[in-house]
Formats: sequence, C-alpha cells, structure tokens
Amino acid sequence: MLGVVLLKVVISCFNAAGGELANGTMISIWQDKWLPMEFNQKIISPRCILPPTARVSDLIDLSSFQPRWKAFLIDFIFFPFEAEIIKSIPLSIRQPPNSLIWTKNRAGTFTVRSAYFLQKEIEEAATGNGASSSTESCSHLLWECSFAQAVWLDAPFRNSFSFPLHTQFVAIIDAAIKKLQSPEFEILCVAFWMIWNCRNKAIFEDSNPKPAGLWSRASIYTLEFMEANKKHLVSSAAPVCRWSPPSIDTVFKLNIAISQSKSSPSVGVGLLIRNSKGEVMAAACEQARKELNALWTAASVVRIALLFCQNISFTKIIAELVDLLNSDRICSLEVAWILEDIKLICEHFVDISFVSVLLKCNRVALALASVAKENEEAIVRIEECLSFLFLIVQHDIE
Repeated sequence: MLGVVLLKVVISCFNAAGGELANGTMISIWQDKWLPMEFNQKIISPRCILPPTARVSDLIDLSSFQPRWKAFLIDFIFFPFEAEIIKSIPLSIRQPPNSLIWTKNRAGTFTVRSAYFLQKEIEEAATGNGASSSTESCSHLLWECSFAQAVWLDAPFRNSFSFPLHTQFVAIIDAAIKKLQSPEFEILCVAFWMIWNCRNKAIFEDSNPKPAGLWSRASIYTLEFMEANKKHLVSSAAPVCRWSPPSIDTVFKLNIAISQSKSSPSVGVGLLIRNSKGEVMAAACEQARKELNALWTAASVVRIALLFCQNISFTKIIAELVDLLNSDRICSLEVAWILEDIKLICEHFVDISFVSVLLKCNRVALALASVAKENEEAIVRIEECLSFLFLIVQHDIE
C-alpha cells in the first residue's frame, strides 16, 4: 500500500518541495521554488534586468558582516507582494549551503505520514471536496461547498431556482439564463463573484468571511451599477417636469427630499403625502444626522419617511424621491442594515413602490427640507397644508 501511495505522490513531490534559502548561490530566481508561500512558490513577476540564469544570491548584498537584501533592486524587479515576501526572508550570517526541504511538515523532512496527507489532498482535489485546493472545481467553489450552500439558503429566489447539491456549474448558469429575469440574473452573477472573493480571502488572507448579508450587498452593488449605466442612455421620451397625482383614489404619493450644507452635521428632511386630488394629507419636516456618506444618509431618510407613513396609517403609497439612493458609489455594512430595515417596513404596507423623479417634481418636499435645515424644531401637520407651501401646492395641482 505504501508503494502505491508513494507512486501516486511522486509527481506532486516537486510541488511540495522547496529550496531552503541560505546563501542563494544554487537557487534560480526564475526557475526554482524558493518563496515561503503555501501556493506557487515560484516567482510570477515578469523577468527584467537580471538574466534568465540569475541566482537568488544576486539579490543579496554580501559586502558587510550581516547579509542584506538589495531592497531597491527587489522593489524595482518584482511585484509589490513578492518584493515584500522576499525582503521578509531572514538571511544567515553563516551563509550555509542551500538544501531541498519538504514543505508538508514543520520539520522540513519527508515522512511516510506526510505522504499519506499529501495523497489525501490529491484525492480531495480530484473529487472537488477540498475547499482550499488549488484545483478546486467551479461547481464546488460556487455551489457545493459549505460556505456557498449557506449563501444559497438565503437566496431571495431560492424557491423558484434551486438544484441538487452536485449540479454542474454550467447547468446552473444555463438554467439561470433561461429562468431569471433582470435584475435577478445580474444579482446572481454578482453573488458568484462575491463568493469567489470570500474564498480568496479565506485562503490568502486567513480571514473568516460570513455568508450573512451577501445577498444584500450583491443587490446593492448590482442596482447601483445598473442605475449608473442608465445615466449614459439617451431617452427619447420627454421628461415629466411637474408633480402628478396618483391615478387611484386609494393610493397616496409620498414625496421625500433632503436639503444639506457641507458645513452642517445634519440635513433637513421634508416629507409630504398627497392624495389623487393633490390635496395635502400629511406634511413633516425635521433634521436628521448626516452620516459618513450620502448613500448612508439617503437610506436613513427613506427609513424615516416610511416609518412616518406607517405611524399615521398610510399603507398604499408611491414614494417619489430625487435619485437619493444613487447619490454616490460608496456602500457600507451600515447601509445594508438600513436597507434590510426598509425591506421589513415595506412588508407592513398593502401597496408600495418607489419612483425616481426630477427636482422640479419634488419642489414642495424640498421646500419642507429647506425649512428643516434651518430649524431644529420638527414640524408635523396632518390634513393641513402649511401656509408657506400653499402656493407651490396650488401650482402642482393646476
């Protein structure tokens, strides 16, 4: 049995063996495996300056008692991450000869036990069970492994798009193209990409990514990307330049606006609810905290607006806002949490939709927000139009 194991691993022995750096005179910079890395101990930086026959000793300054790396030369030749690895390798003042070591155990010597472990790694790689294997299959990485399965259990479209555990990745993508509509398909592709990033962080950065919240981040990333691309499209339809009432009597329009200045730590928030006749059913303006970025602030304001509607029992609304949730490209975990809150609040509404409108269509709410920016006291009116809004409201109706 031992002979069989050794025969199977003999091809991999050279992958598991590396040079122990001493004086570097016998180690080729470009051909030998000499970097202290778990994977790919060979240099991958393109060769320049030094010839193909260059040795590691050419990178070492031996002019003093304590050998030192030629830092300037190394930084110039190699990729930054490889340069840092090389410069971190300690050099011995004894300058002993180089030797070949076995990297599969701490002692650096080959043992039968380590050969069995290497054989196990090879078998796991062949079956796709090894999560950290360099030959890991796409199907295992993006679908079968425990991390990927934890992600897919939270998929928003899991009930209509699910497969057995050992399904080929190509079959999954083929089904996604046929079954999923936009933006679900785009969100799925971004989720695949994020799972791949989490795998890389786990292996190369020794981190422990969590599957929770991945779908929220994928959705935000996708919708932001799609919204940004829309700005480059030319629409043939003339834009609506004034506010329009809801077409159904039982549905109300909620207009949301933000007014802010760079020097103030807070923003003014304006909220206005009107019926199908254009009559003001509720109005509110207050100050809210300006968060670290505009997207975070906008998401917080939308949450405030929905809670306002919920508290005064308006359950059928069309929320109009001036491109608030696309105000910048910065997304954070805090924004994802707020969006999760908004999702939960929306479940309490009978009917709710969100529409991005031009500034001209949102002038009343903006006037409220401007008042709130200069006034720390909150104002709330139910079924009453504030006097300074009357002319603007009348203009919208007419």
